[in-house]
Amino acid sequence: MVSNCLSTTRNTASFHEELAFLTNQEQPGAGARHESPGPWQERGTYCEPRLSDIVEMYEDAGFEVRLERFKPDEGTGCIECMKAEADRYRTIFVRKKNTAP
Repeated sequence: MVSNCLSTTRNTASFHEELAFLTNQEQPGAGARHESPGPWQERGTYCEPRLSDIVEMYEDAGFEVRLERFKPDEGTGCIECMKAEADRYRTIFVRKKNTAP
């Protein structure tokens, strides 16, 4: 069985929740305080082609992005089709970039 990678995600916020997450974070740039990056936050699990789009979105918004292999034994909700092709999926973690000089 082949899953639909455009819409299959795990623990993924809606578009509006994600937009709120991005806009409520202090972004690096003019006037930003210099501070260490915060803790990594899990944002969702995706496969291509959506994975690259979402990684690019976070990087463009000023976040560091870390990808980890999908761990089917740690998944929640309906993930049966993802388990069948677990090696295609990556879980996205993000944090603010280090703005220290």
